[in-house]
Amino acid sequence: MLCKRTSFLLNLATTVSFAAVMANAQSVSDNSYGNTQRLEGTFLVDVTPDPGGPPPFKIIRHFTPVGGVIGPSQVLFGSTVCGEWIRTGNREFVATLLSFGYAPTGQIATITKSRGKINLNQFGDELTGRFKIENFDLQGNPISSINVSVQGKRVGVEPLPADLE
Repeated sequence: MLCKRTSFLLNLATTVSFAAVMANAQSVSDNSYGNTQRLEGTFLVDVTPDPGGPPPFKIIRHFTPVGGVIGPSQVLFGSTVCGEWIRTGNREFVATLLSFGYAPTGQIATITKSRGKINLNQFGDELTGRFKIENFDLQGNPISSINVSVQGKRVGVEPLPADLE
């Protein structure tokens, strides 16, 4: 009896997992560049700090269909950036992102929070926006803050080179 119950639960879990994966795949495939009310996808982003800030830099951000954001840190001792996004209007979104800054010894030293708004162009393949990036110590005390402008292009699937076909 225990074996049958375990087998049933395993089959049920597999079916549910497969359905979730298929629903997610369908959601992503529906975001073919014309749907400007959906942010999901991967963007290569140019970040330009306001005057007096650090030099401009590039980041990669992946927006999930269920409102998550993930990407690598742009600094040597930074963690993966994680966060959330929501739609607030016509081709308008807001996001909050968090990451850790590490000391050279490997211990968490700071927390970075980025909050901002994002706008998609009419084709859904480019974004622009403004963010405030704040650094805090582990007790939540502010260390530094900058405002930045962002401009990014969606990373699309490109045709394969002839030597791979």
